[in-house]
Amino acid sequence: MKKIILFFLVVILELVAQESFYYKNNKKQILYPLHRDTRSVENIDYYQNERGQVLGVTDEIIVKTGDYETLKQNGEKYGFIIVKKLFTNLYLIRVSDRKETLQVANLLTMQKSVDFAHPNFIKKAIRR
Repeated sequence: MKKIILFFLVVILELVAQESFYYKNNKKQILYPLHRDTRSVENIDYYQNERGQVLGVTDEIIVKTGDYETLKQNGEKYGFIIVKKLFTNLYLIRVSDRKETLQVANLLTMQKSVDFAHPNFIKKAIRR
């Protein structure tokens, strides 16, 4: 009986964990939430992608769009501010609630005027 309960618990956790994702090159990238340890930074949520890479998500999103005015309008609609222009048509935005970073990035990705939008990931440096 314990094994059955444990099995269903694992299945449920897997289904819930798969709700976190972002789009990379128009393909959905699943993220699995990682539990915080005592050394975690409070303003970063950590996830692991399907390749096992650990990614930190803050309240920042990088957006490429040729339509600045629509981006401003979306800011009012989705509750983010444009922090700065990084490059031609590339902007850094900040959401009001870090827990909504992935959702806002995905909503922006669906906009016709947006080329891409993804969290400003924090990645661990890897030696080559």
